[in-house]
Formats: sequence, C-alpha cells, structure tokens
Amino acid sequence: MRTLRALLVGLLAMAVVVGAAGVATARTHLIDVRRDVRLTGHGYGHGIGMSQYGAEGAAREGRTWREIVSFYYPGTTIGRGGGTLRVLITADTTADVKVSPAPNLHIRDLGARRAWELPARAGISRWRINPNRWVQRYEDGRWRRWRQMDGPSSEFYRPGGATVDLWVPGSGGEVTKAYRGRLRATHDDTVNVLQLEDYLRGVVPREMPASWSSEALKSQAVAARTYAIRLRAENPRRYYQMCDTTSCQVYEGADAEDARSDAAIQATAHRVLRYDGAPALTMFSSSTGGWSADGGLPYLRARRDTWDGWNGNPMHTWHTTISAASIESRYPAIGRLIGLDIVKRSGDGRWGGRVEQVVLDGTSGDVTVSGTDLRFSFGLRSHWFRPTSTAIGTKWRKLGRESSAVGGTKRPEYATRGGAAQVFDRGRIYWSKETGAHEVHGAVLKRYLHLGGAKGRLRFPTTDEHAVRGGRASDFQGGRLVWHRASKRVTVRYF
Repeated sequence: MRTLRALLVGLLAMAVVVGAAGVATARTHLIDVRRDVRLTGHGYGHGIGMSQYGAEGAAREGRTWREIVSFYYPGTTIGRGGGTLRVLITADTTADVKVSPAPNLHIRDLGARRAWELPARAGISRWRINPNRWVQRYEDGRWRRWRQMDGPSSEFYRPGGATVDLWVPGSGGEVTKAYRGRLRATHDDTVNVLQLEDYLRGVVPREMPASWSSEALKSQAVAARTYAIRLRAENPRRYYQMCDTTSCQVYEGADAEDARSDAAIQATAHRVLRYDGAPALTMFSSSTGGWSADGGLPYLRARRDTWDGWNGNPMHTWHTTISAASIESRYPAIGRLIGLDIVKRSGDGRWGGRVEQVVLDGTSGDVTVSGTDLRFSFGLRSHWFRPTSTAIGTKWRKLGRESSAVGGTKRPEYATRGGAAQVFDRGRIYWSKETGAHEVHGAVLKRYLHLGGAKGRLRFPTTDEHAVRGGRASDFQGGRLVWHRASKRVTVRYF
C-alpha cells in the first residue's frame, strides 16, 4: 500500500500537464540479423521545463539563476513563499515509526494535543509508535510499553531544530536516516513535517550535484521550492503533500545536506516562481537533449535549448541496444519482431522530436505503443530516440517501402552465407559487406533461388533489377540473370 500511494503521488503530479498534439511520420526501422534494436537518443527524463544539465551549462557561460529560470519558465515572475511541508517517507516501509533515543526527544499526541519528553536513560536503544498507537521503548531485549496515544496521529521531535534518527529497512538490515522537523506516525505511514527551507537542504544536493556551479544550484533551489509549494497547494488537507522519490522530488533528509547547496538555498531564500499569481508548476529533468518538451502550460513550452549541449553532459546524446527477444517477451502478441514503425512524433527537434507512437511489426500481428511506454519498459533515458537503420531497411525505404517491387515486410531478416537477407511480400533484399543491399524479385528471384541463392555460384546481387534491351536483368558477384520479355524466360550467364 505504501508503495502504491507513493506511485500515485507521482502519477498525479505528472498528470497535470499534457503534451501538444504530435505529427504523423512514416519511418520504418527493420530489425537486423543480430536481433538487436540499436537506438540513438537525446536527453534524460520527460524534458519538460528546466534541464538540470542545461542550468549547469548556462552557469558555466556566466548566466545568473534569474536568467536561467527566466529561460526555462518564460513568463513567470519571482515571488516569495515559505511555511511547512508534509513529506511521505517511502524509505520506511514498516507500519510503525522507530527512532533512536536522543537528548530532549519528545513525543506529541496530536489528538490529545499533549507532548512529553521521553526518558533518556542507559539501556533504551529505540523508541517506536506502533499501529495500535502505543509508544514503546526497546529495553533489555524486548519492546516495553510506555504510553498509549489517544489520537490517530503522533510524532517524534526535538525542540530547537535538532535532527531525529529514523530507523528504516536497508539491504543488510535496518539503518538510520536523520531528519529535521517532526517524524509523524499516521495512516500506517511515516511523514516528515518540516520547514520548507529545511526540506530543500535534503532535496537540492540529491537533485543536482552540490559540486556544480552556484548559479545552477540556485536555479535548482528556486525550481524545487516552487514545485513543492505548488504540490502543497494542490494537497492542502491530505496527510502528506509530497513524496521523497523521483515521482515528486528526491529527498533524503539531513544526511544529504551539503554546505554548497545550503549556500544556494540561503542565497535564494523564500524565492519562488509565480504565474498569474499562483505558484508555477516548475517541472525539471536531467537533460532536455537540446530541445525541451511541451508541458501544456504557457511557461512550459517546447523550445531549443542550446545550454544543454555543453561538453560535460553525457545525457545530451546517448546510445543503447534492446534485444528483439526482450521486446517479443514484453509484447508476445507480435510473435517474432520484424520492425518498428515510428508513426507519430512531437514535431519539435531533431528527427521530428520525441516519439509519441510506435507500431511494433511482428510475424503474428502488430501492436501499437507509446514512446513513453517503450521508455519505461526498457529503461531508456527518454522517449526521444531513433533506431539505427539496417542496410536492408534503408534500401527498402529508398525503393519505396510497400509500394516497391518487393512489397511489404513478411519475415524478419535472416543470416545467409557471408551476409543477410529479408523476405518481403513480392521479393527479397540481400546484403553483404562487399556488395551492399540490393533487391531481387519476380521471375529473376525464382531462378536465383533455384540456383542456390546467395549460397550458389551467383553469390550476392551487385545491382537492383534494371532494364536491358528486350527485358530486365540483375547482376551478381558470379554472373547475370536476364528476364526476356518475349519468351518470359530467365537465362543465366556466369562470369
């Protein structure tokens, strides 16, 4: 339940914007004989709003944080904001809230509106609030009752801003994480209630390296502060208003704090971005890839982003490979994968922009999916990508795709001695390193296959079928096949 709730937070946060209508394309990429789909892509994340790598690129050019946020969120104005925030701590997957004993540690019953200082004596190693609202201490090897709370919510805290150490599950057992403010047990969840500026101290160095330029860190602080205030305004009564993962903003409490990011937060204290008087939805991602995505709001526009392309950005352009077998496993209705038809893109940037719709062409049928679905299914950095064309696929498109002499795709590419070939509805295309890709169809193909195809004496074609006096011919490494119009026969001449 806790994981589902955290996921729903992210989905709701991202669902408030929708992209602009995309543009139809007609780009088919066939799968090579190695059964790999090789992709080249741009950017990391959804690409809406500020590019974090772009902010660093801008800072390295001498741009200020005000110039950076003005570019990525055009039309917004700088205002002020503060207050407290309720953050769901998804790292604590238990139904209770366990903390370490500490000087001046208190427990507050929110229902009874009473607070008590907890005893700090030797032998007590932990305190907890369990689902039955009992406050318990771990002493002498077992949990012992201390007091039962009246209200449904209670919280640990230390006056004066001192941190509280929360025990959470780790890979090798329980570990502690330090948090400022209050740690509240409510709805079988752990919620950190704290001042917004303290919250940012645990966000900024996790969303952006603290070693980056101060102006980039200031931009991140303003964007993160505004985003938190926006979500708080959308969830005023819910027991939490933010989560601590990438579904909202990454937050790791006091353990994440760094003096460099702290300085950026202090330098922009309480600064937020507003649009028409309301907090802006300051979405951001690691890298736009050189062109931001349309977020469906006046200040979240698709536009060219030259700052993103500085030399230190490894996300600007990326390459990866997906096996055809993994695609077939994820979408079994296609059977054996033949190709990917990218039928719709956003219309912004290189190759026509981010992929919005893909048709997976298979031997058993076609399946239509979104570019975002492919991204999350196979761990792609973004949905702005282009498959690397095979030599056979490139040739097929040049010939005219389905309207060509060979027709539409029928079976996947297969290996043949010294090269590869693919079967189409009315012919085949053969490829070898020495000859490149060439089509063979009709009566010439029939005779070629009778003579052994690429394994026979003729080997691979060196030309497409072309007109000659009295008919048509195809040249091969080992000879020529000629179709005679008058006799309807195909003759062979070996070299």
